[in-house]
Amino acid sequence: MRRTRALLVAPLSVLTLAACGGSGTLTMSQFVSEANNICTSSAASSAAVPQPSVSSLISPSKSDLPSIATFLSTQVTILQSTVNRLTALGRPPSKQSEWTQSLAAIQKSVDDARSAQSAAASGDVATYTTALGRVVEDGPGIDQSVTSFGATACSSNSPGSSTSPSPTPKR
Repeated sequence: MRRTRALLVAPLSVLTLAACGGSGTLTMSQFVSEANNICTSSAASSAAVPQPSVSSLISPSKSDLPSIATFLSTQVTILQSTVNRLTALGRPPSKQSEWTQSLAAIQKSVDDARSAQSAAASGDVATYTTALGRVVEDGPGIDQSVTSFGATACSSNSPGSSTSPSPTPKR
């Protein structure tokens, strides 16, 4: 159960970052630091959400889906807030293309997590499993883009991270 939670929470954490204002006067180092602070804060919020008592988040039974839907609803809210806060940082002084790619990768994972939540809420195991698989597949793209930008705390490889709703283990 603990490994399953780590798999799910790791991708969610990247998505739940806390912004501290625009980048108008921030150096690149300060901008990256703000993004990392957001990710760290979001990871903590995501990890604090109680995991449902189910046999598996990856291959659940239909009876597990209502509690998974509730769990994912909270996670999606945290993740979307993260994207909003990261976006509020504005444009970095450099590596703008990498930043744009990072935000797009994170938003895609939020959208995929939202699809998984919706499928769980409707009791559709097959659609839930497919959507959750997309969330898992999103993880490496998020890791690559945020790492190339320099926001290492936003990667699922960082200690305590949980930026995407993926059931993949931390690497």
